[in-house]
Amino acid sequence: MQFKQVVGQIELKKQLIGKVKSEKIPHALLFLGQEGVGTLPLAIAFAQYVNCLEPSDTDSCGQCSSCRKMEKLIHPDLHFSFPFIKTNDIKTTDPLLPLWREFLEKNSYGTYRSWLDVIAAENKQGNIPNEECKNFLSKLTLMSFEAKYKVLILWMPEFLGQSGNILLKMIEEPPAGTLFFLVGRESDSILPTILSRVQTIKVPGIETEHLSYYLEHILGVPSNNSVSLVNVAEGNLNEAVRLFENEASNNEELFKRWMRLCYALPQGADELVQWILSVSVLGREAQKGLLHYGLFLIREAFLFKFGASKKERLNPSEQDFVSKFSNLVNEKNVPMFSQILSDGQSYIERNGNPKIIFHALSLEINAAFRKA
Repeated sequence: MQFKQVVGQIELKKQLIGKVKSEKIPHALLFLGQEGVGTLPLAIAFAQYVNCLEPSDTDSCGQCSSCRKMEKLIHPDLHFSFPFIKTNDIKTTDPLLPLWREFLEKNSYGTYRSWLDVIAAENKQGNIPNEECKNFLSKLTLMSFEAKYKVLILWMPEFLGQSGNILLKMIEEPPAGTLFFLVGRESDSILPTILSRVQTIKVPGIETEHLSYYLEHILGVPSNNSVSLVNVAEGNLNEAVRLFENEASNNEELFKRWMRLCYALPQGADELVQWILSVSVLGREAQKGLLHYGLFLIREAFLFKFGASKKERLNPSEQDFVSKFSNLVNEKNVPMFSQILSDGQSYIERNGNPKIIFHALSLEINAAFRKA
């Protein structure tokens, strides 16, 4: 993968290339950012750049023998580690590498949940066990096959657990020509002993203009639609694509109705139950998308209350809803709304029962309305 294939993140690309030019490449980097902003693509593109035989000032050449192997994710000095479900037959990631390459080739911005779907994890949570850590550490002790650097890209170090302590000595004193690229999304979930041994690169949301360009020129989204998609997605490519594929207008009507039903409780309880049933049959990503969209509208309503909302971020029906909803939000309940919807996303991510989740959220939202 070349840097030009990573959407946006212009400044970070310049910083990474600058590290190579100055010959000051940290041996352990943590690319930290939310899913959909390009943390993993950036790590892969950087791995290709550092081993490119003819790099330019802006990107790897994409043509040399090293780049061709990196593009196919089969370079002998490029190693991956990632969460998986340990079984009697699968104790390390080695048997899963063909699936992993296929997963990345289809969508290098793929999420943790979509990866678990690929390996048919069902309701199980992945992890990176001791056997896997020992496996890739043994590979890193070998001499490079042909590249200047051996590179390990460890995706989701949050799932290392205490097995991560096995890596500490290697990260602190790696063999010559060895680079560790960790790719995570929550620093609080990563072992402090690992965090203290890596240089963290915080990856922000994708720049508005670059995300808009991707939607319009790669996906073919009309320019008048891409604006609203980008605003709701907040720099998250996955969310922008999901909104495009599932139509944000459906989220709009679902969320409006939900808020009306929650506000009216205990009246209309039967109708709320029917709404919950209709939402519970949607996929996990659609349910998370609805909650993400709700966070966007609540934030806009709060900004509108103080004259800070920008109308260009909203379509006419959203503007009407926001202006009315702003009368029900204040400094006390907006943090409550935000926490409720964010918690809902986490519960869905963890495979919670959607009927129970949305029922509980509805009661909490009703309580938040009472703070208005």
